[in-house]
Amino acid sequence: MEVYINSLILNAIVISLTSLLLPNLKITGISGALFTISALTFVNSTIWDPTLFSYIPEELSKRAIIITLINGFIFWGIVKILPGIEIKGLLTAIFAPILITIFTYLANRYLNEVNFIALLKDILERVINLKEQLIKA
Repeated sequence: MEVYINSLILNAIVISLTSLLLPNLKITGISGALFTISALTFVNSTIWDPTLFSYIPEELSKRAIIITLINGFIFWGIVKILPGIEIKGLLTAIFAPILITIFTYLANRYLNEVNFIALLKDILERVINLKEQLIKA
């Protein structure tokens, strides 16, 4: 259960960062946004070979451009079907999955070991202690 919650929090961070950088991508509901990220991850893992995207930065070819465009159309379709995210424009649909992939890679690499449940409990304890100290003063 803890791993699942950490994964949800990482996905929330990823979609939030992506929507902050892309003005035409708007989160209207966090649950829908998480479903969208999960659906995109599922579709990409079943349609594409996972190593396919690792070759794109090395080789800017017609094939890489077509894969990127198709992935953008898939993202656009998922966003149109599921609630929680609004998107305007094809360029946003193309760049959003690229940013999501980059942020997911970075989050998994640098934040995967963070226990968000313990972190949230610690923050809550500190806030409660601070409140008690302020009341005593």
